Amino acid sequence: MPANTLKDLLRYVLGGLYQGEQERLPLLDALETETHSRLLRDRLRQSREEARQHTSMLERCFELFGSDPPRVPCAAVRGLAEERRSSLREGAAPPVLEAYHMDVALRCGAYMAAAYRSAAAISREAGQGDITRLLEASLREELDAAAWIETHRAEVLAEVRLQPLERALAGRSG
Repeated sequence: MPANTLKDLLRYVLGGLYQGEQERLPLLDALETETHSRLLRDRLRQSREEARQHTSMLERCFELFGSDPPRVPCAAVRGLAEERRSSLREGAAPPVLEAYHMDVALRCGAYMAAAYRSAAAISREAGQGDITRLLEASLREELDAAAWIETHRAEVLAEVRLQPLERALAGRSG
């Protein structure tokens, strides 16, 4: 990475964010497909839409730079996706699976929040006010998503614990 200026560094960091958002989309799709909780599924769907919006916002940042995104690997998100593929999905009780889904979503979001926070700082230092504002908006969404998981964790787990009972009761009345 030849980076001689803060703008060069920012372009590189934004490339990593762009790749991270690209790799996060299939991860969120998989988590949404595997989840049993309506609440968590809805939040994952919202997070997926936010990731798409972040991708568009990053494309706007590159337009402001007058360049295409550099190909910068995002090993953190790729690693979480690989971990999910090889994890305890098979045979896990629904509450355990939901707890794992929240864990993966929270860790991925924490990485992305840290990356947006760092990119916003570099952008600010490079005097890129428009880009800084875009990055800070994405950072706020990442922090909101994490707060949602932390706030609704018990509710999500209670929902999946009740599902077998609800199915049994529905079977008796039908």
